[in-house]
Amino acid sequence: MTPQQQNQKAQVTTTSEFQTILSILKGNIGPGCLSLPWSFSIVGVPLGCLITTMMTLLVSWNAWTLVVLKREMGGGRRFTYSDVGEALFGTRFRIIIDVSVITVQLAVCTVFFSLIGENLSAVIRQTLGSEYEYVDIFSDR
Repeated sequence: MTPQQQNQKAQVTTTSEFQTILSILKGNIGPGCLSLPWSFSIVGVPLGCLITTMMTLLVSWNAWTLVVLKREMGGGRRFTYSDVGEALFGTRFRIIIDVSVITVQLAVCTVFFSLIGENLSAVIRQTLGSEYEYVDIFSDR
C-alpha cells in the first residue's frame, strides 16, 4: 500500500453516527441512573421531568457540537476532546478540560463506592443477623 492509500484509509475510519449516539447515551445514562431517583425525590416529578429534558437537550447539543468541531478540525480517533479545547482556546483550556473529565470520573466512582458500601452492609447485616455489633460499623443508620 502506498502512503497515499494508507492516508486515505486512515481518514475513512471514523466514528459513525450510531457509534457516537451510543457513546453519548452510555455517558449520560450510566451516572444518571444512579442519581435520578434521588433528584426526583427532592424536586418532584413534574419539575424533575422538565429539568431532565432541558439538561438532555443541552448535553446532547454540546456533545454533537464537540463531535462536529472534532471532524472539522480533521481529527481522527486519536484526536481527543482535550486536543479540540487546546486547538480552540489554548493550553490553559486543555488543562481545564482534563481536570473536568477527571473530576466527573472521580464523582462517578464515589457514587459507585457508596452504593457498594450500602449494598455490602445490607448483605452482611442480612446474612449475619443484627446480633453482631460490628455489622453496624458499615452502616450510617
